[in-house]
Amino acid sequence: MKFKMKKIMSKKLLNWIIPVAGIILTTVILFLDDFEKDSKALTYLVVINFITIAATFLSTKKKRTVCWLSIVIAVIAVHIFLLFNATGWNTASMEGNSYLIPFLKDATDFLYGLLFFSAFLFLIPLSIYGIFIFGLIVLFCENFTSYKNNDNKQD
Repeated sequence: MKFKMKKIMSKKLLNWIIPVAGIILTTVILFLDDFEKDSKALTYLVVINFITIAATFLSTKKKRTVCWLSIVIAVIAVHIFLLFNATGWNTASMEGNSYLIPFLKDATDFLYGLLFFSAFLFLIPLSIYGIFIFGLIVLFCENFTSYKNNDNKQD
């Protein structure tokens, strides 16, 4: 019984580590970069992802499978929207010619740059970004949803 309790507690603790580490890393990048273009873009992406995941989570009525499916679809849709925000993105200047929503210019350029660099670095930057998003999804869907599970029963 104690082993099961420790296993459940360590799993819940692990669900908090990745998002908190990502937020701490984002904060460190902000202070090191003096809030320049790249750090603003990273902040925009973190805030956009967090708002998307939180809003989708609130609309899923706290069902675990619906939560996972709807949040993944919402996050993918938001990133596709960001990629469609720019027209004529140039790899030399790392900027687009025009934007549908100028406020999201930095986030769009950062996302395109992330995809561009990931193509040459064996998808490592994109994987790190994906792990952070996965951590946010786990934070909401695993810790705050209710589902029937026999692991919580006491023997």
